[in-house]
Amino acid sequence: MYKTQLFNCKEVSGGCQASGLAKASRGCSVLVAEAVRLGGVITSVQAVSPGLVVKHINGRFSCGAEAAVVESKVVVLKEDVLVRRHVAGRRRFGGGKRGKITRLTKAARRRLLIDARNITGIVAEATLTYPGEFPTDGRKVKRDCAAMRHVLGRRGIGGMWFLEFQVRGAPHFHVFLSGGVDKESLAAAWYRIVGSGDVRHLRAGIRIARIRKAHALAMYAAKYAGKFLQKDVPAEYSEVGRFWGRFGGVEIESVVVAEGSFREAARMVRVVRGLYVSKRRLWPHKAGFRPFRDDGERSFIAWSCGSGLRTRGLRMQGKVIVDDNGEFW
Repeated sequence: MYKTQLFNCKEVSGGCQASGLAKASRGCSVLVAEAVRLGGVITSVQAVSPGLVVKHINGRFSCGAEAAVVESKVVVLKEDVLVRRHVAGRRRFGGGKRGKITRLTKAARRRLLIDARNITGIVAEATLTYPGEFPTDGRKVKRDCAAMRHVLGRRGIGGMWFLEFQVRGAPHFHVFLSGGVDKESLAAAWYRIVGSGDVRHLRAGIRIARIRKAHALAMYAAKYAGKFLQKDVPAEYSEVGRFWGRFGGVEIESVVVAEGSFREAARMVRVVRGLYVSKRRLWPHKAGFRPFRDDGERSFIAWSCGSGLRTRGLRMQGKVIVDDNGEFW
């Protein structure tokens, strides 16, 4: 004997209120299947569980009005690839009034590495030091650095500068230049800007070295970002300001290969992510090395993946990936 099951139809998940198996909601499928197995006659359906609701689904794949819109952009640099994302309605960090700078933050070190690794045309390095008596006001030090950059800019030279502190507490600058300079004329300009009046400072206040390796700036930047001892601001030093910067119109060449919604840029992001994961497998796993995870909503940097995409010339065209030869990926 089969038992007849009767379900009173009050409310069905998704607003569907109907009788019969064909119009039953997904949340009631288990109850309907059990009733059929027992040989029951189904006259109506009552939803007991809402089943899979919108809040259980990742917002990137939801199609309703409450779906989170993720704006994606893939930017290829000389060495690295930037995958930038922003969720519509989520507050962006930065963009407001800059606060007082007291140290080299983690975000500043990351931006420093991106700039230093992807700048081209650096041929020389200059080190600018102060004499025995040196200023402890950061505003005076930055004015001296700005005046020196102005001197270099009039000669058509740009580059990057870095601020560090010596053991004696004196500030000094490392300046990477995009063109060659004459040491004597540059030393005279720095001596005049500082106004020390010390002849020894005229002879030893500046040192210039030629850069023979293309990745020398990137190597120095990686070392600079890790030298926390020389980033500690002395107690008597005030208004430290920025620790690094670019000047002379030096820009980073970048190419946007994919831009749009999460789905529109997903194919290119998948290529970048796979290339980055394969690169990381070759890196030495030191203490603190963490596996890469992409949650689909946060931006990330694919280090050393720029050359892989640039050589292939990959870019998004509609919903497919093509290369310079017009072949589809």
